[in-house]
Amino acid sequence: LVLKLTRSFLSMKMLHLAELLFLAALGAASQTKVCTSSTAGTALVQRHKVKTALKSWRHSDEAAEESTQEEQITVISYNLYWWNVGSNNRWDALWERISSHRSFDLIGFQECEDVARTVQSSGLAGFDNWQGPNKPQSNPAPLAWNTSVFSKVAGPGHVVVGADQYGDRLVTWVRLQHIATQKIILFANAHGPLGSCGADLGDNWVNAVKNQRSAGDLVVMTGDFNCGSGTQAINKIRSYLTGGIDGGIDFILTDGMETISGGNEHGHPSDHPLIKATLQLGVTSPSASPAPSTLLQTGII
Repeated sequence: LVLKLTRSFLSMKMLHLAELLFLAALGAASQTKVCTSSTAGTALVQRHKVKTALKSWRHSDEAAEESTQEEQITVISYNLYWWNVGSNNRWDALWERISSHRSFDLIGFQECEDVARTVQSSGLAGFDNWQGPNKPQSNPAPLAWNTSVFSKVAGPGHVVVGADQYGDRLVTWVRLQHIATQKIILFANAHGPLGSCGADLGDNWVNAVKNQRSAGDLVVMTGDFNCGSGTQAINKIRSYLTGGIDGGIDFILTDGMETISGGNEHGHPSDHPLIKATLQLGVTSPSASPAPSTLLQTGII
């Protein structure tokens, strides 16, 4: 993508330079005494043709750039450290942390016991949300999405994939249509159990996504998985969702799109980083047999 943008930039610069040189030459020719009125008239016609062609090329480049931007979305995964933030009354710092990363389009929360309050207090106007199962029976993993970018197609819903001393561990999900491109995205979010990173958990994550996904759906899965790279559980889900951002135990995983940029950003007052990714929709075809992993592994930025 960087190479394409560089080529496009250089191409536009070269065209502009060529235009200036050509127009300068024509201007000089029209001022030359030996230039006949016929030659000057021909030069003016040629200058008009060149200017028209250059304008058309510029408009094409601008339209292509706008189309590319329309096919990009920004996604966040963020564990809010809810109990600690509440105990220390750091709510304003938490809301400011989320608000400071606008604008984004999808956000998956972990350790968030009131997603409606979180969305409102963070100033996320126009976002719809779903809390899903909550304390004390379940460890919450709510979702929120920008309704000016997405319309809801199906869900939301949840799947229980494990349990620990804090209750059921979930994958929450919703199917959304990207309004600008009409593409369908399965947006899922997870908060993995403690002390369990085996293959069975990985299979549960994969099946939770597969069972809600329809043919042709792109996938974005956010989460604090409580399992790091190289564990059996993460290897399983990464073999199915091969793109995205590797933030340690916090991930943004994707299928059917390209990761343009992203990484771990400071998450204070949470004890987790905020994970952020800009994604290009539909660059790769969603597949039941994914290509080798293309996750970005990043540190704090």
